[in-house]
Formats: sequence, structure tokens, C-alpha cells
Amino acid sequence: MDIAGSFCSFSAGDLYIINPGEPHSINSACHNPHSYVAVIIPGNIIREVASDVYGNAAALRFSNCITGDSELSARFIEFADIIGDSDSLFEAESALFSFLEYLVRYHSVHGLPDYPDNLNRYIKKVKSYIDENYKEEITLGDLSDAAGVSPFHLSRLFSAETGISLHSYLLHKRIECSKALLLAGYSIAFVSSESGFSDQSHYTKLFKKITGTTPGRYKKFNS
Repeated sequence: MDIAGSFCSFSAGDLYIINPGEPHSINSACHNPHSYVAVIIPGNIIREVASDVYGNAAALRFSNCITGDSELSARFIEFADIIGDSDSLFEAESALFSFLEYLVRYHSVHGLPDYPDNLNRYIKKVKSYIDENYKEEITLGDLSDAAGVSPFHLSRLFSAETGISLHSYLLHKRIECSKALLLAGYSIAFVSSESGFSDQSHYTKLFKKITGTTPGRYKKFNS
């Protein structure tokens, strides 16, 4: 990678950040075929994240080559995978905000902020909203309005308090409620729809991922 006359080599799992206005070119060191995933983040979104993390919306700059940060790499890969194969806007938003929050917090020029004392109040409001509306299509905007804080800020607070993402909490809520419907004798097709999933195939895939078995087997061996 050539940025403004300087060179940096990187490998699988590394991230390269190109700040606004930096001329750049990308080439293989050995001129071998290579592939990469590029995401362009509008400046106003970065400034909004900066405002939530640091308390101001100052323009941020990042070191170009970020290596050895497996957590950042994992969050980016999760986001890249989701936008390539997802029918859930909420899931894609959650993954994007998770990646950007971590990037801004640990790889920008500012220091680390403290978490607010009223953290639990926000989390309770969000959990209550999800518990009451899990059957519906929920967006981060809905949860942000319910909690009274911005989407970026809310994603960070929720993960810090619970250890899971907002989207994971929603999925687990839907799966747990679907179990009760399965054991009540309802069909898998009805259960998937009644539990807030877009289709039966998606529901079955997630049910197995979370529980280790299919809805049909769960129903058969627990009824």
C-alpha cells in the first residue's frame, strides 16, 4: 500500500485506514493476485461516533496501518459478512456500529472516555422495549428513541453492560419465546412468523446456531 509517498505492507487480518484527502494506491508486493474488502464510511457518521465516544464531533484521524488487533479484525469481518448475506437491517447496523465504535475508541487520536453512571437506566429501557416488541422489525433508531441516547452510544453501552450485542439479545429473546410456542404444539412455520423471523429457513438456521438443534428435534424431544 502506498499512501502519500510512504509504503506499508500488511497481511490477512490487518486493516488499512485511508484518512480523507490522502492519495493512495494498492499493489501486491510480489505482483501476485490479491483480494481485499473496502468500506467507505461517510465523514458525518465518523463524527457522530466521535461525538458519542469523546463528547465532541471533531474530525478524527487514524494511523494508516492497523496490525495485530484481532478484536478489530473480527468486528470488521463480521460486518463484511453480514452486509454480503443478511436480510436484517438491524443486524447490519449493529455490526457496523460495533466496528466503528471500537475503531474510534482505540485507534483514533483521542483518549478513552468513561462510561456514564446512568448506564443501567438505558439498558433497562432497551431490554423492556425489545421484550415488548420482539415480534416486530426493530431498528437501532427505535431503540435509540426508547433509551434517549444515540444509536452509536447505545450499542457501546449495551455491549459493555451485558457482554452481548443488541442484535444478539433480540435474537435470543425471539428464540426463547419460540420454544414456548413449539412446545405448545404450533407448527414451525407459524412459530417462525409469530416470533419475529422473516421466514422459516432463517428461523431454523438461527435456532440451530443458538441451541445446537433444529426446531423440529427440539419439539420432538421436549414435548
